[in-house]
Amino acid sequence: KPGGPMKSSFIFGIRRWLILARGKFSPPLTEGVNRDMRCLVFSLPLRDVPSLWNLLLFLLVLLAVPACKQPTAPDPKPEFSFTIEDASCTEAWLNVKTANFGSGFSFALNRNDSTIWRFAALPPDTIIVDAGLLPNKEYTYELLAISSKTAPVSAGKKKVTTMDTTRHNFTWQTWEFGDIGSSALYDVAIIDENNIWAVGEISIRDSSHNGYTTYNAVHWDGVEWELKKIQFYTFCGQQHTDSYPAKSIYAFGPNDVWIGMYGSQVVKWNGQNHMVHKL
Repeated sequence: KPGGPMKSSFIFGIRRWLILARGKFSPPLTEGVNRDMRCLVFSLPLRDVPSLWNLLLFLLVLLAVPACKQPTAPDPKPEFSFTIEDASCTEAWLNVKTANFGSGFSFALNRNDSTIWRFAALPPDTIIVDAGLLPNKEYTYELLAISSKTAPVSAGKKKVTTMDTTRHNFTWQTWEFGDIGSSALYDVAIIDENNIWAVGEISIRDSSHNGYTTYNAVHWDGVEWELKKIQFYTFCGQQHTDSYPAKSIYAFGPNDVWIGMYGSQVVKWNGQNHMVHKL
């Protein structure tokens, strides 16, 4: 009432009535329930207002206090390992696996207590090839993870022995073909140790009217070499042939050998005879 005495210092000048939406309050009700508004309406004596202030102050404090942070999961622990994959006479293959390493780490690979490799970083799965080793010798490898904050951590030591070299008693034999002019061999086909072909131009001195005979292939049958005269056409479409220099040979098998000359002619050996083919 304007000009009238103030009977309470409650918020917004509310004197006796308090409406709490969808809630309950501990002081006893003196009025009733407004069901249409779906809220509780009750009369609160002025002596109980300080209790309400205490409740409001408690709620404000709860709202003002920041929510507690959930504890964060610890960073995953770095892990690394390596295995010896294989070794030859002069090389060793190492497979390195790493996980959860940050930018503050580097790696070192030791061989027999001497550092041979340094890596600023390593992918999760890496193959390292260490070459220049000696045959039939044992080597010890160690992989280290290095950080400026901690002492180096070892992934353990692994030993490997390189393979030994094989030894065979070879018996070398030498044959020469051609004793006049500029004889030469241009290509060879090895089917097996008892079936070898070589082609070129080979001049052998004899008693013919030219003083020599020209061959263009030699064949090894496991016992001896036999000079061959593979015939090519002098001119395409003509019947005249001669043993012109052969330049290449390729063997698909003992009865499927192809010999080529300059130009567009090849000869196939079928195990019995030679057949000229034009390309």
